Parts: sequence; structure tokens; C-alpha cells
Amino acid sequence: NLICVTAGLPEPVQRLLFDTESDFSWNPAGGVEARYDAIRGDLALLRSSGFAASQEACVVTDTPNTFASDTTPLASGEGAYYLVRARNCAEESGTFDSLSTRQIASRDFDLQGAGGACGCGPGEDIDGDGLCANLDNCPFVASLELTDTDADGLGDVCDECPIDPLNDVDLDTVCGDVDLCPDTPDPLNLDYDADLIGDVCDLCTDADQDTFGDPGYPVNTCPEDNCPSVVNPSQLNDDGDLLGNACDACPIDPLNDIDSDTVCGDVDNCPDVWNSGQSDADGDLTGDACDTCTDLDGDSFGNNYFGANTCVQDNCPAVPNEDQANADNDLLGDACDTCPQDPANDYDGDGACVGADNCPFDSNPQQQDPDGDMLGTVCDPCPADPLNDVDGDGICGDVDNCPTDSNPDQGDADGDGLGDVCDPDSGWMEDPNDCAPLDDSLTEVPGEIPNSLRVETSGAVMTWLRGTQGFVSNVYRAVRPINTDFDSTFNCLIGEMPSTGANDPQMPSIGMAFYYLVSARNMCGESIAGQATSGPIAPATMCPTSLTDTDGDGRIDLRDNCPMLVNAAQADGDGDGVGDVCDNCAAVPNPDQRDSDGDAIGDACEP
Repeated sequence: NLICVTAGLPEPVQRLLFDTESDFSWNPAGGVEARYDAIRGDLALLRSSGFAASQEACVVTDTPNTFASDTTPLASGEGAYYLVRARNCAEESGTFDSLSTRQIASRDFDLQGAGGACGCGPGEDIDGDGLCANLDNCPFVASLELTDTDADGLGDVCDECPIDPLNDVDLDTVCGDVDLCPDTPDPLNLDYDADLIGDVCDLCTDADQDTFGDPGYPVNTCPEDNCPSVVNPSQLNDDGDLLGNACDACPIDPLNDIDSDTVCGDVDNCPDVWNSGQSDADGDLTGDACDTCTDLDGDSFGNNYFGANTCVQDNCPAVPNEDQANADNDLLGDACDTCPQDPANDYDGDGACVGADNCPFDSNPQQQDPDGDMLGTVCDPCPADPLNDVDGDGICGDVDNCPTDSNPDQGDADGDGLGDVCDPDSGWMEDPNDCAPLDDSLTEVPGEIPNSLRVETSGAVMTWLRGTQGFVSNVYRAVRPINTDFDSTFNCLIGEMPSTGANDPQMPSIGMAFYYLVSARNMCGESIAGQATSGPIAPATMCPTSLTDTDGDGRIDLRDNCPMLVNAAQADGDGDGVGDVCDNCAAVPNPDQRDSDGDAIGDACEP
């Protein structure tokens, strides 16, 4: 609650003066803080009827101001008087006059004391602040404060725009005195370029202040800026795109690095293909990523490993060879092939190409060949025998007691240095037509192995059937480039194999293939390994004779009809050349031992 503290009644008002025809003022009352009432009266009635009867209207009441205005017109011949009194906060009124100070020319006793109250008529003070409607510039807000800064007839206390006489004429809730577009609605009052003109009415929104307008502002009438955020009054645009040079990352590339590899199209060696590294292996100014023929040696044939290449692959990538000549049909052209006539390209790596290498599959840089048989010492089974064990008994001719007749056991009953098989005077030859007179189950060179050689791709596991009287097998291998003509350059891989299966752990090199042949072998000799259209195939290097006794039964494998199972008696009930202890059909002759279902029972004796 407010507490009113007074210091007595206010003193009468002094010096009521008219400043203009309608404006008058007075001196402040002394003694206390005062508020003022001013009334107007009829001068003629005052003189004739007294003070009370002459009052006409209250000009202002309870105002802190020492001035007022009355624009009520006077008819011709009429006169009006004005009186002002002061009040304190307790509503105690002073007088309109005093004995000592006159406000009108003729003094009347009725002018002493309180006089009549200065009030409002019915409904003329809705807000109850003591100011009548004709004087209250905030009729609906109780306030004796009548300041009206913008002179729009609304007091500041109730004027939503106290400094805007038009009171937000564009109705955007932003008063005109702070509205950057006072005549154009914009509740947000945006001003992107901070020029104190709002965007909705700014004819040139220009953030970088270069007199060219930013795009996206429809009221702009100035030319559009091609670099809205970078000052560029020249507006230079060499590539004719939408960006000026000043802000264009690629000022000479109208597509502005269309492949997004951070290299502008005017200097990008693959403008349409991403290649931030700009690699150009062949230096032709076309990047590898889009070069349809990356060609390091410039012979119009492309190098490997460049994915964009569509030209023919170069068989000598680092050596120009426009004719792409390749005499041996390997993967290397003659211009860069160290062995242009050798498709295996010095398979054994001894520096001698096939055709000149006397051991193409065994390294022998010195190419020694003491017996002159074109086989080097390291691969010649009989380095001192130019015929290389011509009788195939595993004994080289230079030490064989029957060099042209097979006699692996080198039997020489009479000790004369000639083997029994070729010594007409040995005393052991019971049958001159029997190649192995001391072996009842061996009567002839073994028959050719049936067409049964199978090679599984995983690990090169080979299997085959037995040849007639073929106690052991020799496995030969040839190496040739893929898709080349077959030839007979076969060499011994495994000699005197006692079983009908083998494994070759070695894998051919890229572009090469292995070919295999298997022959049957016994004491009398060796079967052919295969047939070509020109006749039997003769391996280049025959397997040597080892005289091995695998099962340790006292008979070497070449004379043993079951070389892997002990059978000193060599019993063969069905006479098929396979001993009973290893025969899968011991009662029915089946020299090839075929067993199609793999149940260890030969096909010949299965129902």
C-alpha cells in the first residue's frame, strides 16, 4: 500500500498566463508536490451570478503538468475565464484564488476556498484515472501520465508504438520507428546485408556490398551477384558458369570439377572420371583412369593392369614391338623373350633355353655331356653311355654285362663277364626264347597298360590299371605351354612304381601344363608308354632300373608278381601274371586287375 505524506495544503497557483490563443500555463504551487485542476467559466455569468453559476467545463484534472490547452471556440462577444488550483496526494484542495494574489481583474469572495469539484460526466472516465475522455489520451488504461511522444493522440503508456505516429501501418507487429520496411509487412524484420533496409523492401540486398545483389531476393532490381559472399565489383566470369572468378574454385572450368576429384576440368587429365591422383603412366596427358590404351613403350599395344584399357595387350610392355612377334607362342614377345624359341622360358633357370639346354628340366649351367648323347650329366641316367641303357634294364651300357639284352640282375653264372641272358655259354638258358628263363611267371615284355590313366586335379593323384606281366610301372611327364601342339618330350618322373597309383606334388607354372604317360615294366623289358599317330611314343629320358625289392622277399620288383607283398614262391594259380597274394580275382585270369566299384574284388569274378 502507498503511504501519502503531506506537508499541508498547497499554496495557491501563481501567474496564470496564456501562451497562445488556446494554450495557457502557470507557476508551480509551492510547499508540497502538487497536481492541478483547471476549469473554464463564462466571464459574463461570473460577473452577474457568481463563481458557482459561471463554471462551464473542466479543462484538465489531476495533472502533474503546469500547462493545459483549451481549443473550445468562443462565439463573437463571449468571454471565458480560467482558474487553476493545486491538490496534494490526499486529495486536499487548495483554493482557486487568494486574498493576496488575484487571477482575474475583479475579485469576488466566492473565489476563495475550494470552489466546485473538477470532475467528469457519466462514462467520460472509463479507466477511473480522473482524466475525462476528452482529455485522457489513454482512456482505457488508468494513468495520469499523458506523455504522447509521437503525437498520434495515444499516450505512451497505452501506445504499442509510442514513437511511431502511424502505429505499425503495415501491421507486421514491428513498430515503424524500428521497422526496416515500415510499409511492407515482415514480422521477422530481416536485413541480410545489414544496410538498415529490410530484405522485403530492399531493392538491392547485397551482403558483400559490391553493388551486385544476392540471388534469392525477389524485390532486388540491381544486377545479380555471381559471387554473393565475395566482393567482386568486376563480376569477371571467364568460364561463363554461374560463379564469378573471385569465388569459383574452377574459374576456367564451366562444369566445376564434374567428377568431384578436386581437380578442375581444365587441368584434369580425366575430366569425367574420378582420379584425384592424376596418374598418367604412359605420359600421354590422358589419365590412367580413362586412358583406353595405357601404353608405356608407345607401340600401340596396351600394358597389363590398367582397367580402362581396350587396346590389345602388349606381349612386351616395356619394349616397343609393333609386330608383336612371338615365335614360341608363350606370353612374351620375341623382343623381350630371353628364350624366344622356348615356350617354357628356361624352365630350370640355368640360363640355357630349351633347344640349347641338354637338361631342360634340371639346372646345369655348365652343360656338361661327357658321352656326347645330347643329355647333360645332371639329367643323363647313364652319363658315360651314349646309348643310355639301350636294353632298358636299368644298367647303363658302360657297366651292363649284357648292354643290348635286358638283365637287371646282371646274372653271370659262369663269371665270364657276360650276363647269362646274352652269354650263349652260361649253362642257365633253359629256353633260348624265354626272356627270363629263371622266372616261371615271367615270359615276355609286359603288355601296354590299358587306356586307364586318370589324373585328379587336386594334387595330381594318378591311377591306372596293370599291364599284362607288368610287375611295376614307369611314370613319364612332359611340360608344354597350354594350347600348343602335343609332342613326345617326356622324361622319367617315377621309376619302378610297385603300385598302380602315384602323386605329382609339383604344379606347372602359369601358362604351362603337365602331360603324363605310364608304361609297364618287368625283368624282360618295358612296354610302350603310349601311341601317337606316327607310332609308339618313346620318352626322351627313360626311367633307370633300380633293382629294388619293395616287399623284401628276396625278389627284386622287376621279377616279383606281387612286388608289395611277400610271396617268395610267386604262386599264380590263374596264370594271369599277378601273384595269388595280391590278385583281386585269384581264380579268374584278369591281368589288368580292373575293379570298377573299388571293392577290392576284380570285375572278372564279380557276378
